[in-house]
Amino acid sequence: MTRFFLVRHAETVWQAENRYAGRSDIPLTDHGNTQTEHLVMRAQNLQLDAVYSSTQMRAIHTAAPVAKAVKLPLATDARPASRQ
Repeated sequence: MTRFFLVRHAETVWQAENRYAGRSDIPLTDHGNTQTEHLVMRAQNLQLDAVYSSTQMRAIHTAAPVAKAVKLPLATDARPASRQ
């Protein structure tokens, strides 16, 4: 059975200000970096086969440390989210 772990990017500057970022490339806050560190610790206890991220820097800055910690390449996908 395939299992997926879906994780939203860590906190950004605009999230902290309660602003919508959309496609803007907004950096993580210090708290977001701490969230990423916690995610890395959790991911090390999982048996991951792949780590994927969008091409947004906030997503890459959240996913790349996880990929590095579990010794996997970070795969990125630039497809835009579908609009319904």
